[in-house]
Amino acid sequence: SMSDGWFLTGDLARKDENGFFFYSGRKKNMVRRRGVNISTWEVERVVNTHSDVVESALIGVPSDLGEDDLKLFVKIRDGATFEPLDLIQFCEPKMPYFQIPRYIEVIDEFPKTPTERIQTRLLSKDVDGIFDLEQSGYQIKH
Repeated sequence: SMSDGWFLTGDLARKDENGFFFYSGRKKNMVRRRGVNISTWEVERVVNTHSDVVESALIGVPSDLGEDDLKLFVKIRDGATFEPLDLIQFCEPKMPYFQIPRYIEVIDEFPKTPTERIQTRLLSKDVDGIFDLEQSGYQIKH
């Protein structure tokens, strides 16, 4: 954990122009998409503010272009009528275009650890039969 006098925690942060630090997630919770590192925590934080979303998890899935595409799993509030494109449009003004997930899959329950953390390694990388933003024809407004 120590390297050149630094204690390495695996946490990521950014520093603003005033010198304040902001938590950006864990290094192991990053997805590389088209040359950009994306914090899964930052995407999930926005998605989880949607009124129909109980919780979410973002993973990388293989892309035809190399690196990863973004696949989002969402657990929906009981009784909600959920449309993936509505979630995309909700996220659009709240995050950069490159953080918008390509795939969205609704899930009933997440696999969790005894401490209630989502076990993302157990989530399916299969994208057949789920919402695909590119196939929907909708264009993200940059």
